[in-house]
Amino acid sequence: MLVLGIDLASRPAGTAACLLECEPGAAAVRDVTLGLTDDDIVRLAVGVAKIGIDIPLGWPRRFVEALSAHTAGDGWPPGYDHDVDKRAMCYRRTDRAVSEAPYSWPLSVSADRIAIPAMRGVHLARRLVGGPVDLSGQGLVVEVYPAVALHRWGLRDRGYKGAANPIVRRRTLGDLLATASVLDVGPARDRLVHSDHCFDALIAALVATAHVNGHCDPVPDDATVDAQHEGWIAVPNAELDRCLRA
Repeated sequence: MLVLGIDLASRPAGTAACLLECEPGAAAVRDVTLGLTDDDIVRLAVGVAKIGIDIPLGWPRRFVEALSAHTAGDGWPPGYDHDVDKRAMCYRRTDRAVSEAPYSWPLSVSADRIAIPAMRGVHLARRLVGGPVDLSGQGLVVEVYPAVALHRWGLRDRGYKGAANPIVRRRTLGDLLATASVLDVGPARDRLVHSDHCFDALIAALVATAHVNGHCDPVPDDATVDAQHEGWIAVPNAELDRCLRA
């Protein structure tokens, strides 16, 4: 089984992908690449069973409904109370669920600069699927959040970002490999240490594998509609080594 993890930025220079090959009792990194266009990613995705993308794939329903009404000339929602309603406008149901995990609030896809790569992401996801995307993650594509996954696995989830932090990434990767006895990164180790984009692409691939193997939190029954419209972040619910086993 081939699984692809993507750390998506607004431009190719910051976009990385990790191709992971999984078989019973083993998982191996086959390729890690940085500087990818959408066409590059589409080519890499041929034949994969699951794709984990580190970017929001939808917007809060309340925000979308308000913008639609505003664009149609119907104004902002009647009775809107900014102090009360702004959170529902800024954060999706899955963002709120992650914050209760507990973890810090994800960036707002409606009020933060992450909206720019998200625009790229929703277009790319449709190309990868070849049609409408199941935003709840049950189809080919699933949304991931590497820092939350690292947190769930008891690994360092902060301080590893940026070109100046290879020492932190080296330690985090070493801890990850000690935890995941079935994972082999091979010659990709240096690229994973050198680039936080490549490192996050690896985590995206690991979470996608966990999702395939049934080791991620399910979408709550009362959040199904929200997940289908807004997207849903896959969060692993088992130890990393177990996540890589069917």
